[in-house]
Amino acid sequence: WPAERFANLADRVREEEGANVVLFGSAQEADVAAAVRSQTRFPVIDLTGRTDLAEAATLLKLTDLFVSND
Repeated sequence: WPAERFANLADRVREEEGANVVLFGSAQEADVAAAVRSQTRFPVIDLTGRTDLAEAATLLKLTDLFVSND
């Protein structure tokens, strides 16, 4: 899925649900996260490359909605 579509989805979730959007993944995905972040109209929290697997799992437990490209 192109970064533009993730950015559009992030904006819709923020607009329609008032939800915070958090990006996370490995450091190798930082360029994709930056592309998404640069195309959103609302701020997103970018934790890409800043969490290990255990921290990512904890974040998943706290989410109401999770969207993935995998």
